[in-house]
Amino acid sequence: MNERLRSLQRSFQRYLVVGAQEESLSAQIRGRDSAERVRRLRVYRSAYNTRLEKALAHDFPATRTVLGQRSFALVAGEYVLAHPSRSPSLRDLGNQLAGWLAERDGLFRSDLAALEWAVHDVFDRPDTEPVAPDALEGLEAARWARLKFELSPALHLLETSSNAVDVWRSLRRDEPFAQLCSTARRRWVVWRVRESPRVSEVTHETFLALRELGLERRLENVCEALLEWITSDRIADVVARAISQALNGGWIIAVSDERA
Repeated sequence: MNERLRSLQRSFQRYLVVGAQEESLSAQIRGRDSAERVRRLRVYRSAYNTRLEKALAHDFPATRTVLGQRSFALVAGEYVLAHPSRSPSLRDLGNQLAGWLAERDGLFRSDLAALEWAVHDVFDRPDTEPVAPDALEGLEAARWARLKFELSPALHLLETSSNAVDVWRSLRRDEPFAQLCSTARRRWVVWRVRESPRVSEVTHETFLALRELGLERRLENVCEALLEWITSDRIADVVARAISQALNGGWIIAVSDERA
């Protein structure tokens, strides 16, 4: 492949993604006049953007329903301009949509998008074998402080300030759904069982403990970190309940004894 062709391909790719250099690129396209050459280029760019918008609609069906087809298309178009695809795969195209919505559209719709991204993300994470619920029974007390826990890659921790989860559940059941609105802050675990997404609410303390456990630090360091939010007399109980819930939920895939 000669350098001139490679340069043309790079220019065309950049044009498709961000719309750059339309005038100079159109000069290299066959056509009766400049206007016709530009129209030909825009056909390709329009088709490319439509493909990206359809990919986002597939990954965020509830957000699309709540926004409405037309509004979602406008949002998706603006989003892909702000966050153009950097990969041949569209799998991660929407990984920044929730944050982007939060910056421009408030928290309610971003809550819903964050939930849908979590569901999308856990769907095709690698299959892993969870640690058996009774794996730690009979463990010597002296060893607990050294333990490190690895959480499943098919698991997300999510916080919401709206009824996004209720709206999402209604839409999945094809039931009438309420408007997105403010609620008390709630915490959730999103994970996959076989090919089905699960969403379960957890307490604030359990959420904090799971978040710290997910950092794969020694349990004694997890407990020290939790002192910022939980009194020392309750740390052991909170951590024990979080570990028990994680084991029973199949959220822990490895436990190691990390010596100092």
